[in-house]
Amino acid sequence: EGLARSPVHRRRGVIYAVTTVHRAPGKAFAAEAPYAVALVELSDGGRILMRVHPDDAGLATVGAPGVVDFDVIDEDLTMPLLRIAAADSEETA
Repeated sequence: EGLARSPVHRRRGVIYAVTTVHRAPGKAFAAEAPYAVALVELSDGGRILMRVHPDDAGLATVGAPGVVDFDVIDEDLTMPLLRIAAADSEETA
């Protein structure tokens, strides 16, 4: 018996800290460098480190609201990915 996957709801949060990675730690992300990585404080508790969507990297600042989405790398790997949302957007409410 394996583990069953359960549906994941999009979570909201606010950027607690952010940095830009200029040298990827491995081949898997080398083509994406430079890219933004943010420590996100989730609205329902906890913090998680994740990449920021490339289209939103310029908007990634401390205090910026966002929605956690998921990037399917391959059939075995799915990673959280932050999309920046406007402060008055329903996505951050």
